[in-house]
Amino acid sequence: MRRENNRESAGSTDSSATSRILGRSTGRRSFLKGTAAVGIGVAASTVASADTDGETADDGWEATAVTAGGGMVSSSHPLASEIGANVLADGGNAFDAAAATQFALAVVEPNGSGLGGSDLLLAYDADDEQCYAVDGLARSPIEASPEIRYDEDGEQKPPMERSYGGIAVGTPGTVRTLDVLLKRWGTRSIREVVGPAADLAAEGFEVDQRLAETVGWSAWRFNDAASSVFAPDDEPVSVGDTLVQDALAETLRLIESDGIDPFYRGEIADAIVEFVRSAGGVMSASDLRSYRPTIEPVPSITFDEPHPAVARGGEIRVTATPPSSYGVVVLGLLKLIEDLDIDRDGANSIERYHYLAEARRLASAPVYATGGDPEFVDVPARGMLADEYIDERRDMIDPTEADFDLVFEPGEPWSHQPGRPYVTDPPAGVSPSDFADTPGDGTDEGESTTHFVTADSEGNVVSCSGTLSANFGTGAVVPDYGFFLNNSVSNMSSEPGPDQIAPLRRYSTSMCPTMALRDGKPLLALGSPGGGSIPRVVAGVLTNVLVHGMSLAEAISHPRMYMWTWEAEVDSAVVEGMRSREHDVDDDPTPHIGDVQAIRIDQRREQLVGVADPRRGGAAIGTDETS
Repeated sequence: MRRENNRESAGSTDSSATSRILGRSTGRRSFLKGTAAVGIGVAASTVASADTDGETADDGWEATAVTAGGGMVSSSHPLASEIGANVLADGGNAFDAAAATQFALAVVEPNGSGLGGSDLLLAYDADDEQCYAVDGLARSPIEASPEIRYDEDGEQKPPMERSYGGIAVGTPGTVRTLDVLLKRWGTRSIREVVGPAADLAAEGFEVDQRLAETVGWSAWRFNDAASSVFAPDDEPVSVGDTLVQDALAETLRLIESDGIDPFYRGEIADAIVEFVRSAGGVMSASDLRSYRPTIEPVPSITFDEPHPAVARGGEIRVTATPPSSYGVVVLGLLKLIEDLDIDRDGANSIERYHYLAEARRLASAPVYATGGDPEFVDVPARGMLADEYIDERRDMIDPTEADFDLVFEPGEPWSHQPGRPYVTDPPAGVSPSDFADTPGDGTDEGESTTHFVTADSEGNVVSCSGTLSANFGTGAVVPDYGFFLNNSVSNMSSEPGPDQIAPLRRYSTSMCPTMALRDGKPLLALGSPGGGSIPRVVAGVLTNVLVHGMSLAEAISHPRMYMWTWEAEVDSAVVEGMRSREHDVDDDPTPHIGDVQAIRIDQRREQLVGVADPRRGGAAIGTDETS
């Protein structure tokens, strides 16, 4: 079956646009099963796709490493990886490939990221040997305030409207972020890299199991413009359908011909504002015109005792994106476990899983209490990573018993924060929340965000997470333009605190693109989707490599636990051991946790090793393949 959409059939108006909820109910839910396959002529990793009932877990996850000498792309979809790799093969650098890959993911993985969403990335520039964070998170509109969630009578608006309506939409950052990335470090313009994604949208691609499933369980909140493409006649697309997105293709062609101006100043901007405001939102043309991503320095830690085969006598530093992301959670977690001898009993020991869970709680507590947009609130990020603070926190871990209350105990990171006095009072502690349990970044854990990594032969590396916040964001496509809008403002709080809704704020996100460097040069770049599980998943892969000396494929394949969820590959003795330590572990396993995309850089051999997590059917594709 061929699914098509054009502006005639979609219409120039949307019948649901005047409602306060951008999506609409179809009354249907569909759960589909199948396998993913890839037929690509470039080196690609083995593609695996998990059945949602966990049946495939019996055989375990087996990631495959791809080795190449010229360039590498690892993403959650083989077609996106292929497009990025083609840019590298054609002489582009890692930054050019990153932009092309993200545009392609907007086509083939529209639930995870897109033109109406956010990008957050680490960029390593080989010329000046520096790593930078580029923050392209969606920002709340200038008219945003806590009052937008209340009606004229002072009553809270319905949950669906707060989470998925016009008031939930933040100013999209992805398109301008890619433009800034290319202008700062790329060799090509945005007009030169968007074409392959436009072709893909126009020609269509085969719907795989994962996209069919995510459409099936999300179609109930699609608006008409989304349903006409992804669930025409209330029938969600099925595995094997050819999905054509004509409206999105035309939007990408417009960017190809005119650059980003139509999106932030022209006809696309006008369409976004009109649609959002018709659904009760407060976005204005000035929000789009004034949007700019930020380029920021990155926090980092020294990993003191890495595996000798990894360190090779060099200094290992780990760096991640700064607040308002959860990069400091990854770094804090790594510092907490470094002196806990997790290598003593091996990567499959009960002790390792226990310590990682407790360290995740401790590392998260100060972020829950103080984390927000550092442009508006003081965030003691350096205090959270100070040696004295970490030592105090580590002593709180009981080796024999879990303590959930650790997430309520941020301690005193302020007292360890160097520098000038703060310009705002330290905020009062707020009740911790987990993104996996709240509307936003983790609403559909593991499906609502994407991650990809690119690297070239010159030493440039990009590690990028993209998101619409929830799965398909608001569930609403901008009529006539073919892309979903984010619901990032739903992540913010109505109550006083560091993450309260306010004009032009970035939301706190669990995304945390990460890199490990040896003697100042990239060794490993990685990241993952997965809501609140992201820091734990990323730290788990890092410890598998840095502490246990695993290969990258082994590290990514290794079975995962996150607080109460666990994969079926986790040894039953570990599951029971965690329960005996009072961890509130689920009775049954979850299909998968996270979706790590990673590239390891072997400077000595001048090789790149790419691995795509088999849990979501991605692919690592290299150029100038050497093995």
